[in-house]
Amino acid sequence: MTESRVVRLDITNRTLGLLSRCNAALVRAEDESALLNEICRIAVEIGGYRMASVLYATDDELKSVISVGHAGVDDGYLNAIFISSAENRPEGRGPVGKTIRGGQAVVVSDLTTDPEFATWLGAAAARGYRSAIALPLAGGGRVFGALALYSSEAHSVSENEQQLLGEIADNLAFGICKLRAEAERRLLLDAINRVSKSAAGRTGTEYLQKLLLTLVEVLGADAGFIADQTPPGLEPVHPQCAVVDGLFITDFAYSLAGTPCADMRPGGHLIIAREVCKRYPAAKALAALGSQAYAGTSLLDVDGNPIGTIFVLFRQPLAHADLAASLLDLVATRVAAELVRQKTDARLREQAMLLDRARTPFSCARWTTAFCTGTKARSDFTAGRPTRRWAGPSWISRSAKARRICERWISCCAAATGSGSRWRTPRTGAD
Repeated sequence: MTESRVVRLDITNRTLGLLSRCNAALVRAEDESALLNEICRIAVEIGGYRMASVLYATDDELKSVISVGHAGVDDGYLNAIFISSAENRPEGRGPVGKTIRGGQAVVVSDLTTDPEFATWLGAAAARGYRSAIALPLAGGGRVFGALALYSSEAHSVSENEQQLLGEIADNLAFGICKLRAEAERRLLLDAINRVSKSAAGRTGTEYLQKLLLTLVEVLGADAGFIADQTPPGLEPVHPQCAVVDGLFITDFAYSLAGTPCADMRPGGHLIIAREVCKRYPAAKALAALGSQAYAGTSLLDVDGNPIGTIFVLFRQPLAHADLAASLLDLVATRVAAELVRQKTDARLREQAMLLDRARTPFSCARWTTAFCTGTKARSDFTAGRPTRRWAGPSWISRSAKARRICERWISCCAAATGSGSRWRTPRTGAD
């Protein structure tokens, strides 16, 4: 057996051992950060790499790629360099940037001979890095990061070795997504319990404020608003409930035109994870609050008609959009039910007030005397005696329709005051 073949076999065996140990670490993992550092440690100790690092892509203006876990000889390397996933930047043309953009493993057999690695060559050479491989971390339909492995010797990676390393990266990505899903599930359950308990025993404005404050706290938002449906032309919008930096405010108003709320579809969500002010430059309220992200949904009544909007604002990019959508659904259902209850109560109070007025003899008499201007008619009605002749204004006497309306009103007043059969429709004068 040739020496090169022995070396290849040794590398393959190390890689198999690395795969086995990484899988065992994935099974035991309970925390994402601890998992990333453990995988990197295993890659250095079992795989024989000089340095290993897990990097995540961001969506900031520079498309920065940041290290979230590493092991081995770093000596400040990851803090000293800048890596991007943008193709139009020199910092995005290295192995990490390429693998994040393309979703494929990128191998650099000799860093000293790769012109696209010139940006980092000085810092890498000073720490003994000679070759590198970057493996994509993908989940949820996108590449969200990379596993970068640096060796102290220049060597090409065999197809078998690359396949095994790719399996390690795929398993790691799966483990990361699983831990995130479990963390979001726990957070959602905790949020449901907090929402259920926070507003217990409360109604009205106090109930809405407590729900909104809980939503803002659970999501880590900086502001939250509940607003009734505003018909066109009746702007600005004055939210029924608003909280900014943990404080409730009452003097806040905003124009609906040119805002995310104006684009809200009934029954749907609108979530903008970053750069919301760039997308809506005319929304002055967003800029005034320094908003980076927006998450909102419409409020619907039992018939599916829009009755308002609930939304939250973030001064940092939104990391958990799915969690925000789930919590918005939970809180929006409760808020909409409370708004419907308030409006129903207001209508019932108004109807009760009108009924009380109709049952008051003095009120009925005072209203009726606006039509019956004759002395005899007024005195007879207010004294509870039947009106024997029509003494109303001449315009009513000349109109049969107006006369019938007045006669029906007097009959209703008689019934409401409990006068019984003593009341009868007043006789009319000559046309």
